[in-house]
Amino acid sequence: MKIDHGGRFTMLRGTVLELPPARPVMVASAGGSLWLTLDHDPRDLVLNYGESVLLVGLDRVLAFALEDAVMEVRKVDWRGAW
Repeated sequence: MKIDHGGRFTMLRGTVLELPPARPVMVASAGGSLWLTLDHDPRDLVLNYGESVLLVGLDRVLAFALEDAVMEVRKVDWRGAW
Protein backbone atom coordinates (compact mmCIF):
# COMPACT_ATOMS: atom_id res chain seq x y z
CA MET A 1 0.00 0.00 0.00
CA LYS A 2 1.26 3.49 -0.84
CA ILE A 3 0.85 6.30 1.68
CA ASP A 4 0.92 9.96 0.72
CA HIS A 5 0.45 11.74 4.05
CA GLY A 6 1.85 11.82 7.53
CA GLY A 7 0.32 10.07 10.51
CA ARG A 8 0.39 6.83 12.47
CA PHE A 9 -0.02 3.58 10.59
CA THR A 10 -0.78 0.28 12.29
CA MET A 11 0.99 -2.53 10.46
CA LEU A 12 0.47 -6.24 10.95
CA ARG A 13 3.53 -8.46 10.75
CA GLY A 14 4.59 -8.83 7.09
CA THR A 15 2.79 -5.68 5.92
CA VAL A 16 4.61 -3.42 3.45
CA LEU A 17 3.93 0.30 3.07
CA GLU A 18 5.49 2.52 0.39
CA LEU A 19 6.51 6.06 1.24
CA PRO A 20 6.76 8.30 -1.82
CA PRO A 21 9.92 10.32 -2.45
CA ALA A 22 8.54 13.54 -0.90
CA ARG A 23 11.12 14.60 1.66
CA PRO A 24 12.17 15.45 4.32
CA VAL A 25 10.19 13.19 6.65
CA MET A 26 10.78 11.71 10.07
CA VAL A 27 9.92 8.01 10.31
CA ALA A 28 9.61 6.43 13.76
CA SER A 29 8.56 3.15 15.31
CA ALA A 30 5.81 3.83 17.82
CA GLY A 31 5.55 0.09 18.46
CA GLY A 32 7.23 -3.03 17.11
CA SER A 33 10.09 -3.27 14.61
CA LEU A 34 10.25 -1.86 11.09
CA TRP A 35 12.68 -2.63 8.28
CA LEU A 36 13.17 0.28 5.86
CA THR A 37 14.57 -0.30 2.38
CA LEU A 38 15.71 2.83 0.55
CA ASP A 39 15.66 2.89 -3.28
CA HIS A 40 19.05 3.67 -4.85
CA ASP A 41 20.73 3.52 -1.44
CA PRO A 42 22.73 0.53 -0.18
CA ARG A 43 21.50 1.05 3.38
CA ASP A 44 18.67 -0.88 4.97
CA LEU A 45 17.51 0.40 8.32
CA VAL A 46 15.79 -1.37 11.20
CA LEU A 47 13.81 0.78 13.62
CA ASN A 48 12.81 -0.70 16.95
CA TYR A 49 10.25 0.82 19.30
CA GLY A 50 11.14 4.44 20.10
CA GLU A 51 13.74 4.81 17.33
CA SER A 52 13.42 7.25 14.44
CA VAL A 53 15.26 8.39 11.35
CA LEU A 54 15.18 11.59 9.30
CA LEU A 55 14.92 10.85 5.57
CA VAL A 56 16.13 13.61 3.28
CA GLY A 57 16.70 13.60 -0.47
CA LEU A 58 15.96 9.94 -1.03
CA ASP A 59 13.81 8.10 -3.51
CA ARG A 60 10.99 5.77 -2.55
CA VAL A 61 11.16 3.97 0.81
CA LEU A 62 9.54 0.61 1.58
CA ALA A 63 8.64 -0.10 5.19
CA PHE A 64 8.21 -3.76 6.19
CA ALA A 65 6.75 -4.74 9.58
CA LEU A 66 9.02 -7.38 11.12
CA GLU A 67 6.31 -7.86 13.77
CA ASP A 68 3.03 -6.10 14.52
CA ALA A 69 4.10 -2.46 14.55
CA VAL A 70 3.03 1.17 14.46
CA MET A 71 4.89 3.46 12.07
CA GLU A 72 4.74 7.22 12.55
CA VAL A 73 5.52 9.49 9.59
CA ARG A 74 5.89 13.25 10.04
CA LYS A 75 6.77 15.77 7.36
CA VAL A 76 9.58 18.07 8.47
CA ASP A 77 9.55 21.74 7.46
CA TRP A 78 13.13 22.93 7.06
CA ARG A 79 12.32 26.43 5.77
CA GLY A 80 14.23 28.90 7.83
CA ALA A 81 16.12 26.19 9.71
CA TRP A 82 19.50 27.41 8.45
